Amino acid sequence: MRAGLLRFSAALLLAALLAAGAQATNVSNNELADWSPVRQELVFTSDRTGSYQIYLMNADGTGVRRLTHDGAEDDFPAWSPDGREIAFSSNAQGNYEIYVMDANGTGLRRLTHNPADDAVPKWSPNGRRIAFMSDRTGNYDIFVMNADGSRVRRLTTWPRSDASPAWSPNGRSIAYASTREGGVLAIYTMNAGGGDVRRVTTDSNHDNYPTWSPNGKEIAFTRDIAGRGEIEVVPADGGKATALTHGGIDGFVPNWSPDGRHIVFTSTRDGTDEIYVMNADGTGLHRLTV
Repeated sequence: MRAGLLRFSAALLLAALLAAGAQATNVSNNELADWSPVRQELVFTSDRTGSYQIYLMNADGTGVRRLTHDGAEDDFPAWSPDGREIAFSSNAQGNYEIYVMDANGTGLRRLTHNPADDAVPKWSPNGRRIAFMSDRTGNYDIFVMNADGSRVRRLTTWPRSDASPAWSPNGRSIAYASTREGGVLAIYTMNAGGGDVRRVTTDSNHDNYPTWSPNGKEIAFTRDIAGRGEIEVVPADGGKATALTHGGIDGFVPNWSPDGRHIVFTSTRDGTDEIYVMNADGTGLHRLTV
């Protein structure tokens, strides 16, 4: 199990997000699901063939099919807004770079070309830009580029780590995780140009992997509580967070369904990383992958 990928701390952000050098186990792990904006499908990553590759499945967990076949570690798949393409991170060339492929696994294109690690791509709602995190400046910052990989621009310049970008539904803001205040990983928002930075979560625990609700009113995220992850939601403009999972369920990397009724996430509650879905209020939890 790649515990280093999904658990995180401010001091070990690189290991937490990329887990380079992790080893597959005899039992497969399934992680990092993202809901198709136009079909009842989920894209996710799994090590069921040895290395982490990108797969598709129906929203009920059936019909699993493999998309990548590179033998590398392929992570953090993300749908384009029109459902025609999937961006993801891969270390196929040694370091992590951002790639895009068609939704059926064909037409692979490499977008970033930098000796640093570029990871966690997220499309803007209009499909014209992709935000991602990179340590090309010496620590992790948020960058944005055109969807074809051109015109890369740095958005954050704080000397601490900024990671895990997520666009608001209207494309005007980006949520992200940062250690900029006291070394505690918290959720922040900024406008799409990098200005007007606001802190959203103020808890003493580490918060990561923000994702906006489709109506833009809430942000779901992972909160580290005594070394275990829980899925919580907070008003997008800040306020009291509400826990959706309880009792050390170990939930990570949430993503909303397009209609806002469900949240899919990764959990180790059964011993391996598996993909679960629940209602947006935390009820109706059930496992999708086997």
